[in-house]
Amino acid sequence: MANKKLVLLIVFIIFGFKISFAFDAETTHPKLTEEAVKFYNFYAKRKINPKELEWLKEGSKNEDFSPRWANHFYDPIHNIAINKKYFKGYIPKAGWNFIFGFVLPADPLKSIDWALNQEYQFIYYKLNRTFQKAIVSYFKNDYETAFKALGHVLHLLQDLGVPEHARGDPHIGRKIDPPSYFEDYAKNYLFSISLNIAEELYKEQITYKKFYDIYEIFNELAQFTANNWFSEDTINNDFPLPKIKYRVHLPGGYLYYGYNDLPLFFEDPSSNFKTTNHKIVTKTYNESILYKVVPYSASLIDKYFEKIEEIEKNPLLLSSYIYEIEDKNWFVGLLNQPLKLLLVIKGRIITTLWGNGEKLSKINFPSLSTLINSLKHPIITPPGKYVFNIANIYNLINSNNKQNIQQTNENAKETETTYFEEIISKSYDNLQNNQPINNLNLSENIKTEEVVNLNTEIKPTNTTPTLETENNKEKEEDNKEKLEEQKIVRGGGGYSYKDKCDEYKNKSYPKLIISEIQIETKENKDDEFIEIYNPNNQEVDITCWELEKYSSLSNPTDTPSSQILLPQTKSSGVIKPYSFYLIASKNYTGTITPDYIYAESYYISKNNSLVLKKPNGGISDIVGFGDNKDKIYKFEKNTFLFETLENKSLQRINYQDTDDNAQNFWLHKPNPKNSNFQEKPREDFIALDKVDISNFKVNVTSTEENIYLNINFKEPSSSLSTQNYLYEMLISTSSGFQNNLDLKEFGIPTPTLIAKLNGEDRNEIIEINKCPFNAEFYFGLRLKDLLDEENLSKIWYATFTLPTYFCEEENTQTNAKILISEIFVREGTSSNEYIELYNPNDFEISLNKWNLIKVNREGKEEYLFSTSTRSKYKLKGKIKPYGYFLIANSNNNLEKEFNISSDAIYSKDKDFAKNNKIKLINPINEIVDIVEWRDFNDKLILIRKAGIESTKESMKNEEKNFGNSYDNEENLEEFIEFDENEPQNSKSLPEIPPDYLTAVNFKTDKQNIILEFRSPYRKLDNAFYEIRKENNEKIEIKLPEVKNFGKKEIIEFNGCYFDLENGKKIIFNLLVNNETKNQYDLEIKNLNCAIYNADGNENMSWGSPSPTMVTKIAQEIKIDKESYMKRVKIKLSKIEKMEDDYVWLKIYSSKDGKPETGDLIYSTKISEQLIPKNFNPDWTEFNFDKKIKLDPGTYFFVFEREKLDEKIIYFSSKAKYWPSKENKHWHFLPIEGGWKYYIHPFQNTYETLAIIIE
Repeated sequence: MANKKLVLLIVFIIFGFKISFAFDAETTHPKLTEEAVKFYNFYAKRKINPKELEWLKEGSKNEDFSPRWANHFYDPIHNIAINKKYFKGYIPKAGWNFIFGFVLPADPLKSIDWALNQEYQFIYYKLNRTFQKAIVSYFKNDYETAFKALGHVLHLLQDLGVPEHARGDPHIGRKIDPPSYFEDYAKNYLFSISLNIAEELYKEQITYKKFYDIYEIFNELAQFTANNWFSEDTINNDFPLPKIKYRVHLPGGYLYYGYNDLPLFFEDPSSNFKTTNHKIVTKTYNESILYKVVPYSASLIDKYFEKIEEIEKNPLLLSSYIYEIEDKNWFVGLLNQPLKLLLVIKGRIITTLWGNGEKLSKINFPSLSTLINSLKHPIITPPGKYVFNIANIYNLINSNNKQNIQQTNENAKETETTYFEEIISKSYDNLQNNQPINNLNLSENIKTEEVVNLNTEIKPTNTTPTLETENNKEKEEDNKEKLEEQKIVRGGGGYSYKDKCDEYKNKSYPKLIISEIQIETKENKDDEFIEIYNPNNQEVDITCWELEKYSSLSNPTDTPSSQILLPQTKSSGVIKPYSFYLIASKNYTGTITPDYIYAESYYISKNNSLVLKKPNGGISDIVGFGDNKDKIYKFEKNTFLFETLENKSLQRINYQDTDDNAQNFWLHKPNPKNSNFQEKPREDFIALDKVDISNFKVNVTSTEENIYLNINFKEPSSSLSTQNYLYEMLISTSSGFQNNLDLKEFGIPTPTLIAKLNGEDRNEIIEINKCPFNAEFYFGLRLKDLLDEENLSKIWYATFTLPTYFCEEENTQTNAKILISEIFVREGTSSNEYIELYNPNDFEISLNKWNLIKVNREGKEEYLFSTSTRSKYKLKGKIKPYGYFLIANSNNNLEKEFNISSDAIYSKDKDFAKNNKIKLINPINEIVDIVEWRDFNDKLILIRKAGIESTKESMKNEEKNFGNSYDNEENLEEFIEFDENEPQNSKSLPEIPPDYLTAVNFKTDKQNIILEFRSPYRKLDNAFYEIRKENNEKIEIKLPEVKNFGKKEIIEFNGCYFDLENGKKIIFNLLVNNETKNQYDLEIKNLNCAIYNADGNENMSWGSPSPTMVTKIAQEIKIDKESYMKRVKIKLSKIEKMEDDYVWLKIYSSKDGKPETGDLIYSTKISEQLIPKNFNPDWTEFNFDKKIKLDPGTYFFVFEREKLDEKIIYFSSKAKYWPSKENKHWHFLPIEGGWKYYIHPFQNTYETLAIIIE
């Protein structure tokens, strides 16, 4: 197993060094690390020495070892690690091995999590190089490992200065996935120069920033990079920033710039190709990012030594950095020295007892200086029973170790151990003498209090962490910092603490308010933020302000738990007038950078309360929110209640504050703002959900030509002068207004009305020019805010209907094809003249506003139907799919004459004559069809053909019900003159033109196969024919396209060429969009694939044999045309079987008219097992391994025996005559040698040899 892991690791390393995954490890990271150390040393008290620098640089190089670099990505915008979808060629659901070329030990982490996850790093081949490892190694005096591990973490941070790493873009640099051109440029740039970034920053008096934790460092650099540059695979896709501001024309394309005037990418418009691989982009990036990465790296080094100092002051803090698998034994060894351990924790316990009224349940961590000072000076309050408990605990742990105690007392400094060790020593003596602890004779300066006897068994307690203890960690950290900041003031023989916030408690502050709260998103329930707003015209110093959260109540009489989201120790700075202060959790994913980030464990949720306090504890604002008012602890007047959030946040309405949470908040799309934003409350703001109108009515009126919608209502009254509000008109088929209709469907050009807000009655008349369909409609009206799309009033509505005739007229179709299918014209009279229309589509078509135009012999045009919507004679109605519509002169008697009624009539004065023309036009006056006729006698009947080759006879018989759909777009030869009337109306049965083959016929002609059929009669998009064998093998022949509807088609092809056989089938398919629509299975019969056929006489009669001893026979064959030979069938015979005997078949070209004198074209050995025994000849078939091409000419087919025995007849004949074809006979080669030609070589012998070549 170990060998397998070693081999796998070597493979990872080999692949890893072929892939570009970060700033160059050999050049870029060491140089950036060196500059960061220089910059740090300019300001630090604890300098990094040259040896430590070399270890840091080495660690920064080694972090790129495979497969660690898979964890070098952190997209802060979406809070994810490396993103598979940005790998070009990515296949959904494919594993990491598809991208990297191998399987990872575990799924990749975000780089910030990778920097801190010891367990995960240990999975990656037990190579733990985390931030914690750097700290623990420092205290183990393993400084080399410590600084190398810190170098690894610096590498991770520096990588976030690369857009690919800050956007989760893999940039593999192999296959089709591009590399990072930014990294490539930085590598080449840094390789050739010496950096001087640290000195330049120092000269500009720039220092590195202090951060709360390394999460903030990683997050801030990643956000800066992700928001300012694209990576190669994330140009203009899923990220809100950067935004494109303008572009500059360059040779070959355009260079795009962002709002910060940074060049972003280059585009070649001819191919729409976008790339960051442009020298201006990469050069500008390099000049910008290096001066960011170095200070952030210095901040990380500073944070490292800050943690070291904290642990030096309080060693127990080291336990949180221990990784059990690696350091358990070392730490257990420390725990096994109880005196040493007790001395470590004594200061913490004593100070905690005095500071907390001897409540050991809440232990704080004082600074070392505070502890020392507390022990140097007299203590006014004596230790109580809990201090003696600690002494008792110590003695029980180490009851036989008094010598160690005394030795420790001697070695320890008096200022740190005298008092405590005195207690321990005296406790030990009393325990040994069975005296109670409360009899101890303590130092004179200590005034004792009454304590109980604690000489009892000490029982262990359960120390399993709870949610409360986890949440208290942040409080402990805050209290620790408070103690560190407190200064000792001596006097009166004791000491007291001075709070840094004392100077702010007596100041007067204007009110700040909580303006927006996001408690969750659909994707992450802990994605939250709180926005504080300064509604004053003066800035407010928020030093020592505090934001507290109260959890949900279990019952109304309880006091809920609380957490300090923004502690006084962390609150600092000022909020400018009308500006903001953004507080967010660590899981916040917004693009606006928070001003402060609180602990992840302090998440807020429904039924919580937020309290904003001034430095003196006075309340500035309270917001209580949720879905159950009985569970909300604090609020102003009324709680803000909601059921669901649906990715909304709680927002203060126009920053108003009336001390009523229910009235001051609403749910809006999240819009967080930090201290960089300023926004005054709107002076013209109206909360539209509180507005109402009265006397709202809607009705329809009409004139002879127009339809109107009358709207009546009373305007709401407002003293504001504003144009930022409009009425929005809505029309729907339901009162819920879920699926609203486009007002343009009614001919209403604009959907809004100006809001007057003058309190007066108002009447608006809106002209309706269209009707989409006949129904009852709901007309709605609502107020909308032009500056806030979510500020809307309710919808006031009423119903209305439009006249039926108007809706029928308006319901038209213009993009459909209709054909004139039959015309009946009579000379000298309009009686019973008619025009028949046919719908060749599979959908219904409305004829409203269609029309027919008659054109007389002089070219004068006249509409058959009136264009007025009020006219009696108007064309309206519908044609069913593949149905008919009959139009007749009003002077008709069709029912009596043809037993059919018309669907529409036109005026009787519009009759037809010779040399006329009819045009069919759609509602937008496009000519859809046209029919023209010349001279005729008494009457004329024209019927449109079903197909291109339709005749009068076929239309009466096989094509009778195929419809009249033939249309060649040229109006030529589309009609047949008929001798019988066949009018059809809308009640006639539909006639669907076949979309399949008709009149299919199949026959063979020797080697040829002939297919006859008629093409489909209606249009098929993406249609073609296909022929396949029975085994589904496709036969590649040229087939006609499906476009000549109803045309007779003939396909002829050589069946032998495609290896078809009698008794087999071919499949003739019509495919549409690659799916079989129609199929015909045709059996092959009478197919003859022989190139040459010479059969012997099958009527055998035996005589006395007189054999000729021959070893070879040959047949001369003439080929008339190019052929492909695939098999030979022969009849051979012999007297008895010979072992290991073979027959050779050889093909020669003809030369001098004799075998074996031409070129050898082909030869093959035929196994003797295939040759029949005795005088019992039968057909034997030999198949070639491939087709052999034979050009036109003469050939000899030679059969040659490999062995010869004079007693055996190898080839002989038993036919009465030798088979011949075109006077070419068999040739024999006797034993004596030399070819001889025989016409009748034997008499009275009857043995046959025959051959068929295919």
